[in-house]
Formats: sequence, structure tokens, C-alpha cells
Amino acid sequence: MFLYDLEQADGHALYEKLTGCIRRDILSGRLVAGTRLPSKRQAATMLGVSVVTVMGAYEQLLAEGYILPVQRKGYYVAKLEQRPFAGQDKPVRPPVPPAPESEESRANALPSAGAWPDGTDIPSDREVIDLVQNNVPPDLFPLSVWNRLSRRVYAEAGQALLRRVPYNGLPALRQAIADSLYESRGIVATPDQILVSAGNEMLYSTLLSFFSREQIFGVEDPGYRLIARLYRENGASVRYLPLDSQGVMPQALESSGTTVLHISPAHHFPTGIVTPAGRRQELLAWLEASPGRYIIEDDYDSEFRMSGRPIPSLQRLDTTGRVVYINTFTKTVAPSLRIGYAVLPPTLCQSYRERFGWLSCPVAVPEQYILAAFMADGSLSRHINRMRTRCRALRDSLLAALDSARQAGRYTVSMADGGLHFLLKVDTGLSDADLCRAAAREGIRVLTLGHYFAVPPAEDTHTLVINYAGLSEKQAAEFAERLDKILGRE
Repeated sequence: MFLYDLEQADGHALYEKLTGCIRRDILSGRLVAGTRLPSKRQAATMLGVSVVTVMGAYEQLLAEGYILPVQRKGYYVAKLEQRPFAGQDKPVRPPVPPAPESEESRANALPSAGAWPDGTDIPSDREVIDLVQNNVPPDLFPLSVWNRLSRRVYAEAGQALLRRVPYNGLPALRQAIADSLYESRGIVATPDQILVSAGNEMLYSTLLSFFSREQIFGVEDPGYRLIARLYRENGASVRYLPLDSQGVMPQALESSGTTVLHISPAHHFPTGIVTPAGRRQELLAWLEASPGRYIIEDDYDSEFRMSGRPIPSLQRLDTTGRVVYINTFTKTVAPSLRIGYAVLPPTLCQSYRERFGWLSCPVAVPEQYILAAFMADGSLSRHINRMRTRCRALRDSLLAALDSARQAGRYTVSMADGGLHFLLKVDTGLSDADLCRAAAREGIRVLTLGHYFAVPPAEDTHTLVINYAGLSEKQAAEFAERLDKILGRE
């Protein structure tokens, strides 16, 4: 055990290589459930690496659910079902044939900005602290780079900008997306598997038209309410699936009659739950039990995990060819860039082409060219790294402000390591509705966890969903002060 050769890290950090080695041994059964891992110092000595390297690997495996901490005893291998592992630590990517030269194509349902909520007006003389919309400030976007690439695209592409592109999107953009997914998420996909669409909302509708009307869609509850609404508006049957601390509950999933499961296993909104490895395997076992079942993996903000590496995708672990991966550029580029995409399993690509290959790609052709260039020259990766650094600093400022607040003892923060939001439980006698109204009077636009349930919970959650990406550091400090005032009045 732990006799790994880490000298050849294939250009990756040593802790990533070690993470992959231990993960592979757990999945293969070489490290059985209940096995105690060496302490960080012991492992570092055995492997000839630093304690920091081992710590990074253990923390990543803990986040993914492969190991469990036992107080004062160390880390132990979690109980997992031994299943075929569809991916390697860095999967071997098949060669991509060049495209033929002749080839051519989250906002929730919220109250209006005026009354918030139930007729409570936000005072016009107060600066609004918006903890709902979660839009990254536009000043972070490298507009000069985008403009430079735009000029280059218009100069070089010429009349090609006036032609239609294939139904599934510009070949160059699909290639750039495939490259990015391979590098950042370990997903092996050819450009033919990529489907470019005008935002995730249209992707949901497109997938609906592909699946039969007899399919029953299961969505997380609580969850991102727009998903269920779009499915229902398009005539689909929807089931709301309860969550426990690990995500969708397998028993509830099985009894619901769901045939298409829509989940966000890497970082659920709004709870922040990361579905661990054991639960992922249970969901994949549910998928394998019937050939008519599918999983839609919504990976909408996996790029913004604040500690460790992004959680491996469910699509990468799938051996059935029935996991559809979807993501969007709304957060990573700009909300105005309405471009989303899906990775269709190979088994679905041919069927989709036969049924919908006559359609036109709904995304403007010039935008596809520019985005492809933005990705190909590394500008998108650099931009995401800058945003992650900025958002991490902002999160830390907000947590520090809450920690030093007068009412700090009444605040409990959870799920702050992934994505662009966290949960703030408040020790208060106010109901959820009264808490939101009091916040509105202080110029704070915020919702509680209870807002995101299909049916409001019987008891108040006293938990605020803090979407912080759009705040300034000044607003972070101001939020803590205003919240203190609200609680000080009790």
C-alpha cells in the first residue's frame, strides 16, 4: 500500500497524481472500506514527498467522498460499491479527425425588483446589497482582450461569418470546448458529441424534445426552480426528489418513477452539497438498472471550487453512455453571452443528428468564432483563474466580517468551499418571511433556503442563501453591519 511512483507526474501537481493513485486503488478494491490510511507524516515519509502534498491529496479525496475522517484516529476508506471505472487518472484521448472543410452550424423565478418580498419596499436611499442574482462584476472581464480577438476574427473569418454553421455549433468552438473539458474535468469527448445552444434554458427545452413525452423528469428539492418550471412549461411530468446530506436519496428516486434525473452533483444549488463517491455509485446503479433511464449532469459552476481540484464529473464515471453533461458560459464569461452546451453520449449523437440535424444552431455565428478564439489562446482559463482568486478573497472578507460582527455568535456558516454561494444560518426568533422583510428594509436583497423548496418546509429554515459574487469588499462589511442591526432589535 502507498508504494506509488510519483516521479512522473505528467505535468500535474504531485498531490493530483497521488490523489489519482489512491482513488484508483479504492475503486479497484485494493484499498478496501474501513482501511486506515497512513498519517500525513507517515505517508509523506513513505512516498518521499512533503506533508503538504499528502494533505492536498487527502483533502481532495475527502471532498469527493472516497475517504472519511475519524476524530483523533485519522482517515479511513469509505464504503463504496466496486464498479468498473470508466475513466483513468488522466484518460487517454482518442485522436480527433479534422472537420470537413465544407462543414457549415441561471436566474430563478424571483419576485420583481420593486417589492421584496410581500410588498416590502427596499428604501430608495439605501445602496442595495444584492445576495440573490450572483452576477460576477463586469469589470473583471478582459474586455480589451475580447475586443482584440473580435477584430482579428472579423478580419480573418471574413465571409465565413455570414454563413450558417452546423446544427450543433461551429466546429472550432466545439473543438475548444472538448479541449477545455479534457484539461479541466478529465472528460473525453469528440467535437461531434458537443451540442452548442443558446443558454441552458434552451438546452433543457432541446433535451425535452429529444426524450419521449412518457419520460418523467426528477429534479432536486430544494433546487434551482427554473429547471422544474421549464420542464413543466414544455409539458413534461416532473417529480421533486428530496435530498439528504449526500444529495438525491436513492430510495426516493426509485419510488418516484423518475426516468430522467437532473442533478448538480459537483455543487448543488442552493444547499452546496457535493455528492460523494458512494452516492454517485448508487445513482449510477439506478441508471444501469433500466435501459430507458438517463442522467442530466448540470455542472454549472464547477469552475469555482475554492479549495482543491474540481470534483470529477459523473459523466466520466458512466459506463452506460446515458449521462448527458451540460454547462454554460454565463458565469465564466458574462450573463449576456447566452451560450450553453451539452456533451451527448455517443449512443445519443446519431439519434440526435437524425432527428434534429436539419435545425440551425441558435447562437450567433460571430459570437461562436470569438468565443472559440477566446478559449483557444488560453484567455478564458486565465480569466477564470482571476475570477476565482477575486471571489475567494471576497468570500474570505465576507466571512471575516461575519466572524468579527457583534452578533457573530448567532451566525453559522456552511458550504463555503465550493461555488459562488454559501449558507448562513441565523439564530433568530424571526420567521423566514420576517427575516427577509427586515433585510429588505435594511437594503439587503436575500432569500432563505426555504424559498427554493417546491413546497415550503413546515418549519422556518433561518438560513440565508448568500450569493456573494457580485458584492464589493465594502458591501461585504456593510452586510454584516446591517444584519447586526436586524438581530440587535430582537
